[in-house]
Amino acid sequence: MMNVSTCDAHGMLLRHFEDMYGALDAEQRARLAGAERRTERELADRCRRRASSSRRDGSWRASLQGQRLPRRRKAPCWMLRREDAVVDFAYLYRGLCGLSRAHHANSMAGHLGAAVVAGYFFGEDNAGLSPEVGDAIGGYLDRIIAGEEGLWFDADGAGISVAELFTPVTPEESDPALTGSIAEALAGNIDGFRQSGHNVIFAAIALRALDDHPMHATPTLIGGVRRLIEGFDAAAMGRGYYGAARGWIEGADVPVDDSVPAYDTPDDMAAVVVEELIASAAERKRGFGGPWHVINHTAALIELSARGYGDLAQRGLAAHRKHVQLWRSLPDLTDELGPGVKVTLPPTGVEFWTTETPNGQSAFLTHRIKTQYGFGRVMSVVDDPATAREAADRLQYLM
Repeated sequence: MMNVSTCDAHGMLLRHFEDMYGALDAEQRARLAGAERRTERELADRCRRRASSSRRDGSWRASLQGQRLPRRRKAPCWMLRREDAVVDFAYLYRGLCGLSRAHHANSMAGHLGAAVVAGYFFGEDNAGLSPEVGDAIGGYLDRIIAGEEGLWFDADGAGISVAELFTPVTPEESDPALTGSIAEALAGNIDGFRQSGHNVIFAAIALRALDDHPMHATPTLIGGVRRLIEGFDAAAMGRGYYGAARGWIEGADVPVDDSVPAYDTPDDMAAVVVEELIASAAERKRGFGGPWHVINHTAALIELSARGYGDLAQRGLAAHRKHVQLWRSLPDLTDELGPGVKVTLPPTGVEFWTTETPNGQSAFLTHRIKTQYGFGRVMSVVDDPATAREAADRLQYLM
């Protein structure tokens, strides 16, 4: 673990940029120093605005409950290269590149970059993992970057390959003031349930990355992510499989299941989803993103609320409830699809990340890592230890 109190934060940031882009000349170093000063001022202003907003918005008291607040450090955490991170810090940038270029292929190509960013965050949120586990997660993310899960788009038709999605973008100065434009893009489509909640999932992952590490908040990366989120403006809900006799049905044509209670806070939303996970994780259902995306949709709204986007998260609750309603409407098709497979390997060990475990899903790589990360965010607002243990046990059916 690095000694943060004595670290050379600017030197670490400089080394990070040189790792990404090669040696910087004197002019580029001066521009970087200037961007750093502007970033520090922007973050200070943002912290003051959010503190004021939180005091005014009592209805969102839950937004900070259960969240792990950063320890006070002499050097701001956003300036660190994170040499103490479990998963190599470079994966954060590679994932952001993948997210920013996904719109060149299609909106669902965002799975790839989002999964890589989520893999880095899984390491941030589980700092006690061993270096060997961090290396194993890195190897897992390398498989995504190399294109092993290329099902999300036709590379020939799109004119871009999976590997090209992750190519570093042209270096430029960061401008953290632009980060909020991603939330503005999400505001244009969060009111409706769109493509299993991917608009919210991708936006929340990007906002955490750029808020916490604003050295990457460049116009190119932010503009690409914004275009990705805007691509969901006209997206449908998705579809579900209702068995061989009924087949696949679009979400708009499925009767609403009123048995799902309405919820007004992130805590209440998480409670409903955890209850649903415990009750149905072992069942074989297909469609509407599966339980993986119900979890990740939940995590995304919790993330938005915790980061000062409470009004936006509030607007997203109705669409999230629609997601749960559609998921609950699906029949258990164990007789047709076969029983689910429960994984016994814990994600805290190397073997979890290096052993193939069939789960009947074609997008095994990206869904597994994003859901491990998302589950952790959901559990951050669950107070009962017994419930948390039971949910973690049932999660193994999704792995």
